[in-house]
Amino acid sequence: MRTVISKNGKPYFVEDFGNTKQSFARVFKKRNPHVKITLHEYLTISKKYNEFLVQKVMEGHIVTLPGSVGRLTVIGRRVRPHKTKNGRWANIAPDMPWFRKQVEQNPDFDRNKMMYLTNDQTNNIRYKFVWSKKNISNSNKEMYTLRLIRRHKRALSAKIKEGKEYYIDEYFTTCKFYF
Repeated sequence: MRTVISKNGKPYFVEDFGNTKQSFARVFKKRNPHVKITLHEYLTISKKYNEFLVQKVMEGHIVTLPGSVGRLTVIGRRVRPHKTKNGRWANIAPDMPWFRKQVEQNPDFDRNKMMYLTNDQTNNIRYKFVWSKKNISNSNKEMYTLRLIRRHKRALSAKIKEGKEYYIDEYFTTCKFYF
């Protein structure tokens, strides 16, 4: 525990969770002394539960995360590529492996030339995991972060290439306001 001074000058105590899985297990053991669990068991349960949540999201559900820390889902957005005033393309991803290969093969390659990925297999729609913190009752919700691992992003990409479709939010293309 550590002491933090609030804006009105009064001290209050904050439990320091740390940022590792082991520190969360330590806090769990401290709060639940009647539960006899090893670190390996705690990490296994935590991993399986997280996999279950991600699997539900990939099935197309909106998952409410435990502890009232928001909701997680997959949202698609239609990409509208266009040329900017200086003649470059915007709102479209460059094909960097192709570009690096050209530069390696020919050192005099014109670096202004670029190949772009058009997302034709998804009809110009980019999908991503969205974590909504709207309507969270916690006063310090900006201190929370969520980063999904690459394996889950690759699994989402594979599902989309198989033909799975998720919610496409036209409003999402112009505004960062999530459900």
